[in-house]
Amino acid sequence: MGKVTLKVNGERRELELAGETPLLWALRDQLDLVGTKYGCGIGLCGSCMVLVDGEPVQSCLMPAGEMEGREITTIEGLDPDGAHPVQRAWNDVDVAQCGYCQGGQILSAVALLRKNPQPGDADIDRAMSGNICRCGTYPRIRRAIKLAARYASDEGGASWPPPEMARDSAAARFCRSRCWLPAHWSSGLAGSIPPRRKNWRADAGRPTCMCASIETARSRSSARIRKRARA
Repeated sequence: MGKVTLKVNGERRELELAGETPLLWALRDQLDLVGTKYGCGIGLCGSCMVLVDGEPVQSCLMPAGEMEGREITTIEGLDPDGAHPVQRAWNDVDVAQCGYCQGGQILSAVALLRKNPQPGDADIDRAMSGNICRCGTYPRIRRAIKLAARYASDEGGASWPPPEMARDSAAARFCRSRCWLPAHWSSGLAGSIPPRRKNWRADAGRPTCMCASIETARSRSSARIRKRARA
């Protein structure tokens, strides 16, 4: 057992541990930075990803003793208020499902955008290849990275939904179940809508909320049941 000094999220921390202890366990067990997750322990899943000198590193493989003098950033150190462009985009696109892998996904996305402010699909797929999502949120991850690039380039001017989806803000509204019903719908925009908000359809040329359709179907079904009961 020895002493290791790490600079984590801008703070110098002195830890008592063996130098060969994986950085993952130094962060989780001694610094209580549990946003860095244990997934596989062999560097295959990316759940334990952190940034070391700005580069994504799988902390389960890195001995803590080799990290002295280097800048380590965990998901907790990105922005405590969630105001970083990538964090904002992740929230706006509703990327997370179970959320277990998302800390590592976000940090890999941050590293990508620092190197390539306007990545294409191939760039994103290549940069994110070290991160596995068992929930299969890859399409939303790609969408969020592109939105984060907009946020960063517009200095916060970009927003969700994009302006072209809600040109008439007075006509745009939310249904009872909070699904997005755009004022001006067109099939060409469907690919830009997060899956959790794409629960509406075009009906006779008008945007119709799927929640409303389901509610109508339930009401009709209940009415039929009551009618049969009276008969």
